[in-house]
Amino acid sequence: MRLAEDLGLRVGTLDLDEALPAPPPGDPHELDVVRVMHPPAERWPDLVRAGFTLKPGWVTWLRGTPQSDEAYLGGLSVSERRAFRKALRYGADAAVRMEVHHPITERAYDDFLRLYVDAIARMRRGRNYAESLRDTILAAPGTSIAVIAYVEGRQAGACVCQLQQNGSTVYVRYIVTEPEARRAGLSRLIYLRVFEVARELRRDLVSLGSDPTLYGHFCEPGLFGFKRGMGFLPVPSHAFMPGNGWNEAELVLSLDRLPDPSFSLCYDLSREAVPVPWCQDGVTAPPLRGDVLSAKSEVDVRPFQAGFLTDVRSKVLRP
Repeated sequence: MRLAEDLGLRVGTLDLDEALPAPPPGDPHELDVVRVMHPPAERWPDLVRAGFTLKPGWVTWLRGTPQSDEAYLGGLSVSERRAFRKALRYGADAAVRMEVHHPITERAYDDFLRLYVDAIARMRRGRNYAESLRDTILAAPGTSIAVIAYVEGRQAGACVCQLQQNGSTVYVRYIVTEPEARRAGLSRLIYLRVFEVARELRRDLVSLGSDPTLYGHFCEPGLFGFKRGMGFLPVPSHAFMPGNGWNEAELVLSLDRLPDPSFSLCYDLSREAVPVPWCQDGVTAPPLRGDVLSAKSEVDVRPFQAGFLTDVRSKVLRP
């Protein structure tokens, strides 16, 4: 077993022969998660019997580019439409103004970075990817877009998007807002402007980015509900962008360093594999389901339910 600490989480990585027929006992006070990377599909049933869940390591959130703001909002839930109406009122009252930079400029990226670095410092487990990728992104400016949001003349939010999959997808790589502006709904206004840019560029798809499938570690559990509410669908990242992402077997041992509840997206192996939406012809994967991880015997799974999941169940992890 190879041990590593990943953003505060203690992770053990096993070879297949170490994980089967049963993983070695791990002390939940010393180890949070064990994983087998890239397990062959023919051994998935054996790994399930050993207590693992099979899952994509990452998912990418996608939807078709909305034909208009009205059409987009009409497809959302009542509560989401209410949240967007609140954001639109805020946008009018606070004189919100958006600047779009395509191709991206050095000034626009650095304006984004100033907000992003501050936001990362406030996060429980933030990681500053955007600064390390600055030179790479600016080396191909035509493939990236920046949206800068100003509130009463002051920069209060920013978003960096990339054109992916041969340019057919506007992929929201980073988005950041000041805390007060976020609470008022500025991020929703930025997303509406991104959708408008996608229409102007005649792009087929919009993506809200990619997440690890253990919500509670790098991404907070509430991010799943936010992206679901925005009308996006998660697909295995390696199916949509070959070479980005993988399959893995995962066994969560402890919530000592995870929030309670946390949420795990995984494959429903009781169902047949199905074509993955928006992916290359012939790409299939089992449908997704969810595990709500908690130390409590009773936990509310409703915040994690979604029409695209075959099932959402609670899984009790004893302290």
